[in-house]
Amino acid sequence: MYHTDSMPKRKTAQLCLGTAQLGMAYGAANRAGMPSDAEAAALVMDALDSGIRLFDTAQAYGEAEARLGVMHDTLSAHKAEVITKLAPVRLEAGENPAALAARVEGLILRSCERLRMAALPYVLLHRAEHLQVYEGRIWQELLRLQREGRIGRLGVSVASAQELRMALDTAGVTCVQVPFNMVDSRLASAGMIATLAQRRDVLVCVRSIFLQGVLSLPAAHWPVLPAAQASEVAGLLDEFVARFGRESRADLACAYVRAQEWIDVAVVGMENGAQLRHNVALFASKPLSEGEMREVEAAMPALPEAFLNPALWPKKEE
Repeated sequence: MYHTDSMPKRKTAQLCLGTAQLGMAYGAANRAGMPSDAEAAALVMDALDSGIRLFDTAQAYGEAEARLGVMHDTLSAHKAEVITKLAPVRLEAGENPAALAARVEGLILRSCERLRMAALPYVLLHRAEHLQVYEGRIWQELLRLQREGRIGRLGVSVASAQELRMALDTAGVTCVQVPFNMVDSRLASAGMIATLAQRRDVLVCVRSIFLQGVLSLPAAHWPVLPAAQASEVAGLLDEFVARFGRESRADLACAYVRAQEWIDVAVVGMENGAQLRHNVALFASKPLSEGEMREVEAAMPALPEAFLNPALWPKKEE
């Protein structure tokens, strides 16, 4: 689907099904927990029937890879592709470079087995730091496996503008996944949106467009932010929903992302068929105009990293 250096650039973001919810209980707004095998298969089938042709997964997403693997023949018949991410790899005490490379190769082979593929079309590092740690040996091994034809595109999932800059400066990176949504100005403030718009060789995927569902919740349920600030931001979003004639904050969030011409793919996790069909409908609706997009950006206050990065939120009590 994206294996051409002359890929068309860029109209509105393609919707990609994020599969963290397929393999584990995931997300601040998740109330259903991990689906059963039958529910997971039904969700993938609903996605295919709705026109989704890209699925985002990871070795760290519990049973997600294996559940997609069960659907391999169906995915192939629909010409769907899978992006997976390498689990974090730590150098063991006394481990030599050859042993580290062998472990990385083993992880790639495991993903091939779980996904039932001879080669992986997309592999991303789940942690940007693994571009450089251990003298870059993890990345070097992935490049070797790519040369052997066991990996298609290579890339990185990043958590910050600094990590994105490092990824774009690394030879061999042709896909990046970045957090982005209508209340997150970090990429723009760092000048990285203009950079991404110019990088036609890089597939740009965004995640967290609903901030794990938080942006649709009442302000009282937003993590980390003081109550007054959460209420202020939620109120601004509700004003834009009303003024722009949008259905909801979720509709506003989708329309905002789809107005960004530098984005190729929007990764959205979904828990059930009803949620999937709703999101597909939102992605089929009209994006914000240039003027509306700029209004939202001008009105949003700068929000702290502790709120914008879900990895920093307080852990849920078991």
